[in-house]
This record gives sequence, structure tokens and C-alpha cells, in this order.
Amino acid sequence: MDFNRRLNSLRQRRAFTDIASTGVALDSVNWSLSKSLNESFESYDALKESSGIKYVVGAMAPVSKRGTEISKSEGQRVANSLIKSLEAQNENVTSVLQGSVALNIHIKGASDVDMLIIERDTLFVERPHVSSSAYVAASDSRPLLQIVKDIRNKSESILSENFPAVNVIGNDKSIAMDGGSLRVPVDIVPAVWFDSIDYQRTRDQSDRGIKIYSKSDDAFITNFPFKHIEEVNLKDSRYSGNVKCVIRLLKTLVSDMDETDKKVAKGLSSYDLTALAYHMGDNLDVPVYQRVALVLRIEAFFTFLIGAPEYRNSLSVPNGTRKIFDAPERLPALILIRDEVRELSFSIAKEIEPWNSNIDTGILERRIVADTVFDQ
Repeated sequence: MDFNRRLNSLRQRRAFTDIASTGVALDSVNWSLSKSLNESFESYDALKESSGIKYVVGAMAPVSKRGTEISKSEGQRVANSLIKSLEAQNENVTSVLQGSVALNIHIKGASDVDMLIIERDTLFVERPHVSSSAYVAASDSRPLLQIVKDIRNKSESILSENFPAVNVIGNDKSIAMDGGSLRVPVDIVPAVWFDSIDYQRTRDQSDRGIKIYSKSDDAFITNFPFKHIEEVNLKDSRYSGNVKCVIRLLKTLVSDMDETDKKVAKGLSSYDLTALAYHMGDNLDVPVYQRVALVLRIEAFFTFLIGAPEYRNSLSVPNGTRKIFDAPERLPALILIRDEVRELSFSIAKEIEPWNSNIDTGILERRIVADTVFDQ
């Protein structure tokens, strides 16, 4: 692997032109940003390590605090503009952040900001109702599907008018925006609240679902984005942040592929890659100062999945709404990404011990990254 090229690609994606590098310290033992480090976006590059190690560390690292704030503010700026215009057309909506930015698994230059635009006056309540007195009849006489469909159609027109220099594309479940005045791509997702029976009982936000309008089917699709966030966060806490490190690394590897391979790898979406990392179990149990070993653990887990179709096909996404391998393009994507991870592990092992004619990827299991902490 050409790690210099990959590092340059990583640097370019992670560099916002309006953010100044402040030369702060990197806690290289933990490979995470301390409070002071959250203002930096290229601290990994100052590690006294080989290019391959720097690439893995940088790929696993979260986007800086400042970079994440920019992503969130861009999503909210678009949402606020849309909400104001929709209200002028008698549509009462609110916005909620979901997706990779909300989970802090986004990577610069390859992750959209997902903003739900949710109808406020009417919602879908799962039956049988837990309490018959908890809800009142909606004042809007339109069918619920029609309400969200109208919001979707109006939103496409409004966004094109409010952001004339931005590319606005109406996809099946979202309105994609990029370019122009936007510093990051934004996805607008019209939806309505879905109060599941569990949510009616618990009033826990993670149990509250949404119904997204599907343009191609002219129908609703039910999802539980907040349950997804909660489940991934819980698993990540259990394994000392390693789940999110794996997710960022996988997303970076796909982003750095050539276009031909990337088309195949995209058979597994970022959502699917998150689900695969979630299911790695004790493969994630490595010390924070040996996270380079996660490269081997990913390879081993993916190899196991390739050879165990019954188990592979039993795996669900974290919120349980569907199986991960529910489409034929998922398996070729898994094989390709496994091969990419395998090449990564051998390339780093060779880089660490170039004199060794018998490359043992166990080198990565034993590799400790523990450089001195830089001056703050």
C-alpha cells in the first residue's frame, strides 16, 4: 500500500480551510483527543511512527471538535432555513440530527450531515395504545402519508430556492445537498414521529421511532435511529471506544479505494459497516495502546463471516429493523473490504520489520504505540 498517498488523502479530507492548526498535544497512548486536543485535526501526523501506523491512527481518530461543530452548524443552518419557509406554507415541523455525525463516527470529506425534518402536529401511534388518553385527534384532516409527502415536495422546491448555488438532488428517502455555500454535504430526511408501544410505556427517546417517506414506493419506512445511536454507544463504551475506531477505519478504507473497487465496496453502506463493527464482540477487546491490532481483528472477523453464511445471514443492524446481509451485493463488498484490510495488515507488518522475510502479522498484535506526549 502507498501510505504516503493515503496519508495525503487523509490530510486533505480532514483539513478545513477555515480551521487553524494550534499545535496541541496528542495522547498517542490512547489514540484519542484529550480536552485540549479536541481543537486539533492532524495530531496523528506528529506521531513518531511509520506512515502505515500514522494512517491507521488517523483513520481511527474522531473528527476534531471544531470540525464536528462545523458539520452540525451547517446541518442546522439548512434545517432552520427550510423550517422557516415550510412554516410560511403552513407546515409545522422541527429538526433532529441523526446519523454518523450524531454518533461521532463521521469522517471528513465522506460523511453527510443527516437532518430529520419531522412533522410536529401529527404522529403515528402504534396500537394497541398503552393509554387511550395520551393522545388527541389530529387537527389536520390530510392523511398522514399525504402530510409528509407534501412536506417532501415542498422541501425540494424550497431548498432549491433558498440555496440556489447548491446541488439539490431528490433521492428516494432524502434530499441530498452539496457544493455551493455548504462546507459539508447535508441530507434532509422528511419524516413523522412513530410512537412505538415501547416508547408509550417508557417515554425513552431511544424507543421512539420515525416513519420516513419513500418517494419510489409512495409509502412509509419505519426506522429507529435513536435506538441505533444508543446501542452503538453502549457497545462502544463496553470496548473502550474501539467500536467507533473500527467504524472510522472501515469508512476511511472504502473512501480511499479506487472508483472501481469503491463501487463494489459500497454494497455495504456506512450503516452496514457500523453494524458489522457492532457485532465484532470480543474481537474488539484490545488495549487502547495496541489498537493497531484491530486491523487483524477486523480481518479475522470478516473472514469468519465469509465462511459462515448461516451466522452471517442471522446478523441484524443494531436497532433490529433489518438483517445486515439482506441484499446480494453485501457479500462481494464484504470480501473486497476483507481483502483490503488483509493487505493493510501485511503492508504495516512489512513496514515495521522490513528486514523480516517471513512477515508475521502478529507483529501488529504486539505493536504498542506509546510515543511521548507533545507539549500543549
